[in-house]
Amino acid sequence: MFDTRLAAPFTIARFQLLYDGWVGRIVRSVLLLSGLAYGVTAISWSPDLSNLNIGLVTYIWGLLIFWEIFFQLKIRTLNVGESVGTTENLAASFSTRAAKILLEVGKPDLAKIFLRTLRTPFAKFVTAKLGLSLKDFKAGGEWGSWDSYLVALRTVVGKEGWSFITEHDLLSALANVEGPFKIALFELGVKEEDLRNVLFWAAQEENARERRVKFWREDTLIATKGIGEDWAYGYTLALDRYSRDITSELTSGRLRPYLVGRDLEIDTVTKILARHSRQNVLLVGEPGVGKSTIVQALAMRSLNGLTLTAVRYKRFLQLDLTSLLSSAGPGEVEQRTKDLLTDAERAGNIVLVIPDISYLVGAGEGVVQNDLSGLFLQALQGNRIQVIALTDHQGFTKYLEPRKSFVQSFETVEVAPASVEQSIRVLEKIAPEIESRQALTLTYAAIKAAAELSQRYLPTKDLPGKAIDLLDEAAVEASSGGKNKLDAEALATLITRKTRIPLGKLEGPEKDKLLNLEAALHERVVGQDQALQAVSGALRRARAGLRDERRPIGVYLFLGPTGVGKTETAKAVAAAYFGNEKAMIRLDMSEYASSEDQVKLIGANGESGKLTEAVTQNPFSLILLDEVEKASPKILDTFLQVFDEGRLTDGSGRTVDFTNDIIIATSNAGAEQIREIIKSKSDLASQKGALIDQLLKSGIFRPEFLNRFDEIVLFEPLSVPEIVKVVQLMLRTLDQRLKRQDITLEITDAAVKKIAEAGYDPIFGARPLRRYIQDHVEGVLAKKLLEDEVKRGDTITLDVGELGDLSTQVFK
Repeated sequence: MFDTRLAAPFTIARFQLLYDGWVGRIVRSVLLLSGLAYGVTAISWSPDLSNLNIGLVTYIWGLLIFWEIFFQLKIRTLNVGESVGTTENLAASFSTRAAKILLEVGKPDLAKIFLRTLRTPFAKFVTAKLGLSLKDFKAGGEWGSWDSYLVALRTVVGKEGWSFITEHDLLSALANVEGPFKIALFELGVKEEDLRNVLFWAAQEENARERRVKFWREDTLIATKGIGEDWAYGYTLALDRYSRDITSELTSGRLRPYLVGRDLEIDTVTKILARHSRQNVLLVGEPGVGKSTIVQALAMRSLNGLTLTAVRYKRFLQLDLTSLLSSAGPGEVEQRTKDLLTDAERAGNIVLVIPDISYLVGAGEGVVQNDLSGLFLQALQGNRIQVIALTDHQGFTKYLEPRKSFVQSFETVEVAPASVEQSIRVLEKIAPEIESRQALTLTYAAIKAAAELSQRYLPTKDLPGKAIDLLDEAAVEASSGGKNKLDAEALATLITRKTRIPLGKLEGPEKDKLLNLEAALHERVVGQDQALQAVSGALRRARAGLRDERRPIGVYLFLGPTGVGKTETAKAVAAAYFGNEKAMIRLDMSEYASSEDQVKLIGANGESGKLTEAVTQNPFSLILLDEVEKASPKILDTFLQVFDEGRLTDGSGRTVDFTNDIIIATSNAGAEQIREIIKSKSDLASQKGALIDQLLKSGIFRPEFLNRFDEIVLFEPLSVPEIVKVVQLMLRTLDQRLKRQDITLEITDAAVKKIAEAGYDPIFGARPLRRYIQDHVEGVLAKKLLEDEVKRGDTITLDVGELGDLSTQVFK
């Protein structure tokens, strides 16, 4: 049912429209002017009644002014309808502002509702941030029915936690019925959650405007420093010297916590602080998750008295570890700590915030000579002070867990990373500050890109912190480059520069290179078409955004004899995708032949391992597991989670992300079988299944390990023509090194053939070729260079002499 006649919001809206309309303005003006004229006339013509008339006029004017103030401050601001679901009449659940829009339209016409909504400040804000042009919607178009719109209203309301229908919901519902608005959003790639996010952003802007205009709001008045505030909070000379006053910064407006979706954590911390005993909190979470922001938000609630009685009007002070620990002689740090703890105890209303408590218990051995946990423990166990301590998982595992008595004085609260959705809304809250500081406009596409790209490509920190840093950095770059708007492309460009992973629109040379990637890889790798096709397909899928982003970019097992190009293929892939063949983490798996070697791989007791530390430092890499068959089965089990989920927890408790890596394992297992297949002139691809079955039966690999690979690639022994191509590639590299010294190297076909025949070994493949070239070519050239027989500008011809040996001839 939808009946506006019986709905209170529409009744109030009608009165507001009437009072603010031209009729209402005329009536109000006539009353005021009539009263003024009557009073002047009475004073002029009836002096003996002047006092009575003046009093009457003043009384009437007072009533009119009182009513005007009451209307402006109360009736005009009424904006709440009944909760949806508590009444059958949907019209009763409209806010007053939403009701006014429908009343101004006059009839249930979706096109007119849309055009009227577009005139509101919030709708102009929404369309601008989405990049929509208002003129695109004024040409008309077919809209859905009124009934479908009412159904859409019931669906969208409440998704943002509202209990009634706001003007934001009017716009959101229009995006859920057939019409030009829904089509425009689809063509722009704007999804329903995107629209809700921008509407949330618009609501934040509206609230900010109201705070600036309405000086009488509670949160505005409380920002004024009170008389005797320092006395009320206690005299804390030592504590003030070594701390930062969070409460004071909140009061002055210098600090504003941007928090979304952390009510559970704040409520948990609040209840712990309100206890009679063990009233201290240890927040554990990785950098960027918002631990400090949670503390600031709690301090704001305490400042405003919007929390439990025991936590209201507390003074939150954050310990300045730098000033506390620096320039201190023997025993001075302990004395400073005792003094500030005494101040906190005497004040009685202090919540002491320690930003990285591991530095107080030994993490900064190079700076701190003493473990201060004992001093804090005495105060904590006696409930003489209250502390909120912050740390990450590595600090907790390595420095805090061994001090059980100290840790038991705290209640541990885990702070998980924010979601991308929550991070977008945090960025929307911060956006006005960035826009003001950098003098540019942030689009919603830029904010969304900052959250999504930082989550995908910046694994060393957590959301929302890394998204804030990325957006801020991109805004600074755009502003310094003279741009007045920040879009998603700028974020993609910044990520590409940071990670060397190509992002953004695929076009031009990069597009051609990707489509012809096999040819590019063949410039370094001879033969092995199957391997290059498999890896090239994975890189194309990754660049096109079609791969499973919960797993590594690609996981491959290269099987084949030694010296056939397995490692060279890995280097070529690293160079093609990550921009440099040095972007490769190479592990000799023969070093992990024992199950105890797992400690070396992933670490233990608060320490990282060789693999996890390397990936943390270089999160965009090709990981080469060389001779993987020589590793312990327990070590191989460690990689099952990496291959499947792209994640691994190291010995410090830190989760390491492998989703931005390509993983290639190489093995010589089955090399003899591959040679036999080639000798028998059978098709290697058709024998692949039988070869893998034989590896499983021999116990070299287990089924669950082999099943985790995207593809098992068989490398064939090199043919004679392919060996010749390998020699040409190697000599080309030598030629490039000589060209840097302005020396030209010319190589005859006979010399290439001689090197191929003399350097190739059927068992060791092409690997001996490099040693042969070093001994018989590079060694000879090096001697000529040192003896000044060869100088800049010379040309060296490499040929076969009369005795069948390699010979060199120098042309000046």
